[in-house]
Amino acid sequence: MNNNRLFLILLFAAFSLNIDADIYVYQLVGESFLVKDKEETILYKTQQLQPTDLVRTAEYASLTLLDDKRKKLFTVQTTEPMKVEDIISRPERTVSLLEEAFYGIFQSMRKDNQKSVAHYQQQAGVTYRGDNEDMAVAMALTAKSSTLTALSNQQTDYPVLLRLLDLQTLQPVSTASVGMHLIAEVENRSNTVLYVNLIDIDTEGNTSILFPMDEQSSMLHLIVPAYSVIRFTDYPFTIYGPTGTDRFVLVAFNKPYNLKHALELMPLQGNNTEKIGFYTTPLQIMP
Repeated sequence: MNNNRLFLILLFAAFSLNIDADIYVYQLVGESFLVKDKEETILYKTQQLQPTDLVRTAEYASLTLLDDKRKKLFTVQTTEPMKVEDIISRPERTVSLLEEAFYGIFQSMRKDNQKSVAHYQQQAGVTYRGDNEDMAVAMALTAKSSTLTALSNQQTDYPVLLRLLDLQTLQPVSTASVGMHLIAEVENRSNTVLYVNLIDIDTEGNTSILFPMDEQSSMLHLIVPAYSVIRFTDYPFTIYGPTGTDRFVLVAFNKPYNLKHALELMPLQGNNTEKIGFYTTPLQIMP
């Protein structure tokens, strides 16, 4: 009888743990892994995790988790195995989002992965409503300089770095030939989770935004955790002419924003109190 009672108690405890553990993989930049019995399996979006599960990221990658009970997101870069409960216990890993309804979209996706995010976005009535954030980015950049090409790295509010890497060798480059493929490596030396995007200004002054927005405009695919180095290998870009010197400008903000809209608003004067991070670097374009 005692053995049966013990079995039932253990069974109930295990069942309760599963009920309470509403933690899911929300976003992946690069690869991350579930570590169990010294074996690793690749994590996938919407995968449910237990608080005691061990996970780790690949080098230069990040993992974003959803704690569905608290309706919060947490992001981390850790090449050493870490318990899920430890990841979601640190406030500096908390992710800012514009719309709580994104959580509802995630739940719908989890039940039916056949439809696109845009389908659920339409159902939930969620669209990009980040005008305040876009204006804050435009005002913050304008306050630093009237033009992007005149920005000085010493003016940045967040300590961030940008490195341009050859896609084949993954080595930093300061010159590139037309047709060459590069990727961006971003280092966040601050204690704040940052959202980043990248601008290329060619020698004739033409501006290109190199990272795409996701369907729900959450920018979680462009997130850089605090104290981390992320390589955006999913978004390589090709060097085109004209030859001369291009200037690449990294923009980093602590909330999701639409960089295209922010640039359209510049120059924008105002009483801005928001911090902005940026880093500029030249690239010599050869024939």
